Amino acid sequence: MKDKITTSQFYDEIDYFLAEQALNELKEVGLITEEEKAEIHQLNLEKFNPYLKDLLV
Repeated sequence: MKDKITTSQFYDEIDYFLAEQALNELKEVGLITEEEKAEIHQLNLEKFNPYLKDLLV
């Protein structure tokens, strides 16, 4: 039987995805450095705790 994710986890996944998209855009247009992107990415992993984070790191 597969594990089911909760509604809260589902929304965390969406929020994580959107935060990472915004982060990539900020880097792409030069508003943040690669180091800042890496730091914020780590904070996103901690805050949103995505269900599949082991595949994302």
